Amino acid sequence: MQPDPSFNIAVAEFSVQTETNSQLRKRDGLALASDLYRRLQANIDDLNISESFNYQLRSPEQPVQSGNTPEERTIEAQQLAEKIGADILVYGTLSPRDNQADFLPEFSSTTKVLSKGRNHRRPLPGRPLFG
Repeated sequence: MQPDPSFNIAVAEFSVQTETNSQLRKRDGLALASDLYRRLQANIDDLNISESFNYQLRSPEQPVQSGNTPEERTIEAQQLAEKIGADILVYGTLSPRDNQADFLPEFSSTTKVLSKGRNHRRPLPGRPLFG
C-alpha cells in the first residue's frame, strides 16, 4: 500500500545582501542552498523512511529575496510556500561581515488540515522562525 502524500519540504535559493566591495555574489546563495538541499536529502535517505512516510524534498528553484527585513521576508516566504505547496520552506540570507559572511537561516511553515482525504494548507500564525 502506497502511503498518502504527507509532507513537502522546499529549499529556496538564499538571498545575498551585498555591500560595496563585497566578495559575495548571487551564486553564493544558490551554492549554499544547493549544499543544504544535498545534505538534507542524504540525511533523509539515511532514515530509510520512504517506505512508510511519503515526502518530497525540492531543490532550490526560487529565491526569497525582496524583503529588507525579516518580517518582509517571512511574508514573501509564506506566499512562496503556499504557491508551491510546501509545508516547510527553508530560506535565508547571506550578508558580508569583514572578510566572511553571516548566514541567517529562516523557515516558513504551514499546517495541514486533512478534510475528507484532501489536504488543505494554511500558514501558521505569527513569525514562523525556528532557532
